[in-house]
Amino acid sequence: MPERNLPAVSFDAALCMALRQQADTEDAACPSDRELRALYPETSGWDKRFFRALSARRRAWRRMQPPALRRRLRLRNLLVVALLAMLLFAGALAANADVRGAVYRAVLSWGRREVTLTYEVEGEPLDALPENYTDTYTPAGFRRDGAASCATETEVHTRYTGRMYGADRYYALTLRTARPEEKASYTRRGAVYTTLDLDRGQATLGILSQVDGTTDYILFWEYGGVHHTLEGNLPLDELVRVANGIKIKN
Repeated sequence: MPERNLPAVSFDAALCMALRQQADTEDAACPSDRELRALYPETSGWDKRFFRALSARRRAWRRMQPPALRRRLRLRNLLVVALLAMLLFAGALAANADVRGAVYRAVLSWGRREVTLTYEVEGEPLDALPENYTDTYTPAGFRRDGAASCATETEVHTRYTGRMYGADRYYALTLRTARPEEKASYTRRGAVYTTLDLDRGQATLGILSQVDGTTDYILFWEYGGVHHTLEGNLPLDELVRVANGIKIKN
């Protein structure tokens, strides 16, 4: 029988496929929601009964105290509320009115085939991207693909193509204002996610090994109210240079 020509699979791709298969097997072995409800009773009402009993005991204890002690307790509660109000007022006055933007916290939700990112925002999000905020480093031999690039006030997408190590390579950069009502989904079946330290904070790194031996990377992070996405099949050190070079261009 003639020997069939099978495609070559890299070690990283085989390892990712094996890990994915093991994760699917373990996930299938987990009990379903119906089985969990059958095994464990509903206990949400226990907390309510406990706190009602605790409140009743506290009220009974206060009624048993002398009138002078009860007055001191009420006065203490009023002083605590007044102190908290003064601290909040002082914090509002101390905030610098010239500081624009909001406090962002990225929330990552991991699924079996994708990772979804949303933002929790305190304050006003940016109305537009900062002026002249762009990438300042381009690897040698790469040029911008104008047909695959676009820009608005709140989002910029730029794609670069070129050759490196004798093969065609690409990378794409997306900058957009982080909005709490928006979600970004990254579907990379078989990708392995980890974290990576950049000059301006920590980013989430997705690694996807292809069957042809190449590796695709995707980086996403938030800085200064701007969500960044950088992906491509460049070497990882080159992608990190591009990421660290994103700043306001003089």
